[in-house]
This record gives sequence, structure tokens and C-alpha cells, in this order.
Amino acid sequence: MSASAGSDRLIIPAMVGATAVGKTAVALELAKQLDLEIVSCDSRQIYKYLDIGTAKPTPRELGGQPYHLIDFVEPDRLYSAVRYRDAARDAIADIVGRGKVPLIVGGAGLYLKALISGFFTTPEADASYREELSRLDPEELHVRLEGIDPETAAEVPVGNRVRMIRALEIFHMTGRPKSELKRTGAYPSNDFEFRVFWLTLDRKKLYQLINLRVDKMFREGLMSEVETLVNMGYGNSPVLTGTVGYKEALEHLSSQLTLDQCLQLIKQKTRNYAKRQITWFKKADNQVFVDGDKPGWKDFLFAEIDKLKLDSKLL
Repeated sequence: MSASAGSDRLIIPAMVGATAVGKTAVALELAKQLDLEIVSCDSRQIYKYLDIGTAKPTPRELGGQPYHLIDFVEPDRLYSAVRYRDAARDAIADIVGRGKVPLIVGGAGLYLKALISGFFTTPEADASYREELSRLDPEELHVRLEGIDPETAAEVPVGNRVRMIRALEIFHMTGRPKSELKRTGAYPSNDFEFRVFWLTLDRKKLYQLINLRVDKMFREGLMSEVETLVNMGYGNSPVLTGTVGYKEALEHLSSQLTLDQCLQLIKQKTRNYAKRQITWFKKADNQVFVDGDKPGWKDFLFAEIDKLKLDSKLL
């Protein structure tokens, strides 16, 4: 890590990229070679028991390497980006306080944004108003949102009930549209700066890797994992029904999809998710682009992160 020019804030390295691009394997290699501690930035690996379908690193893969913020939330609990931000900052502060270097790794763009820049201050949830809105269908929610905040409505897909309800709730409690607060509201301070390395691959190659990963998940027992989660009482959890792989597996178990339909749909939806991740990272500022198709990319990445470590005032 290094301190930025004119500032005492340390620069923390982060490595991001689309699902299946190979972040975890590279991160573990980096951690071992440069003596780093990984802090996950994955919105699904945080959940207990969701192992195969999230490609969570196994104990054997970790080999005793510290890997923070995975496997600690029950699958029936929704976990917000704001809560992740607080937990990640605590983990980073602990690692730095022990004289070690953290490496942020993951593909959850919203979590990364929460950690790096935070969100504007908004009111706490209003349970009764949320319950009222939850009885409306998505189209009604979107019409309401268009009426009070067309800018946010244009950004939120009709199918995303969570974001629509939250935007309506913000207006209900503040009298101001979310888009206005986003431009003018107060943002939390941050004790650290981040240098983000974006690992990419040729799109065709990435999609092939996604297909191979899904095949591997089926071979390793994704269906058995989902059956176990159902038997544990998590079958109706929004976490499962809202996660690619688990949602389709549940539909197969309820005879809505054949096994082959389930397999192909997971591949398709995972490719679509990767495309959205790429779009997200393209819009991010101050990234270091790492082309995984070019010779020497790994040496470049290792050298750049090693510089941050060697420049650190802590070590």
C-alpha cells in the first residue's frame, strides 16, 4: 500500500472483474506470493451454505489463507451494500492495524461502490410503508416511481422491486426524489483510497469459461446443495430465489424446468450477469485495465500491487 500524494490516506488495492474471469485463483496466488489478506467483495459468497452455486473458494483452495467476508450471513437474511461497506472497512482497518496488506477481490459493483465512495445519506426503512408497497405489482410500482422520480425510474428495471420500493420509500420519508438526493446529499468520509485493477478477457473466451463453470457446478452437486438448503427451510428465501443458479435449480426441483433446461438457463443468465458486470466496471473511474489475453498481464498485475505494498508507510 502507499499513501496518496498530499494525503495520509493509504491506497488499498482492489481486483475486480466479471464472474468466471479467474479473480479468485489470481487473488490467492497474489496473497501467497505478496503476503496479502483477501477481503471479498462478493454479494453471494457472504451467505452460509451457498457454496457450489457461488463458486466459493473451498478450504483446500484457501490452504489456510485468510479470506475475509465470506460465509458469515444466514441465507434467510438480506444483506445490504451499506452493511457490507461497514464490515469491509472494519476488516481493512483490522488488517492494516496488524501491519498487513488487504486486497479487495470480487465482482459486486454495488458493494465496491459502497466501499470506495459510499452512498448519500438516506432515512432508515419504514416497515409499514414497505409492506404497503409490497402488495403492488411491479408495473404499479414503476408507474408510481415515474410519477415522482422519472430519472430514477428510467434507471431501474421494472422487475427490480427492491430498488423501486426503496426509491418510493425515500420520497415518502423525505419529500425529495432519490435522484435529487443522489446529486446533493452528504456522502460518508473514507479513511482509505483504492486503486482498482479490472481483470478482463475476450468476451467469447469469458462466456466459454462461464459455461464450463456451470457444468462443473452440476458435476460437483449443485442440485444436492439446493435440496439441502430446501430441507433446511431456506427454499423460499429471497436470497435463493434471487440468485442465478439457485433460482433455476429450485424451478427444476418443482418440475418447472427439465434438468437440461435448468442447466442451459443458468448458463444464459450467468452470461447476462457477466455482461452487466462489464457494463458496470466500464463506467467506473480511475481503474487500471488488466487485459488477461495479453502476454505478461499477470507479471504486470503482481508488480503494480507489489509497488503499493512496498510504498506503504506501515511496512
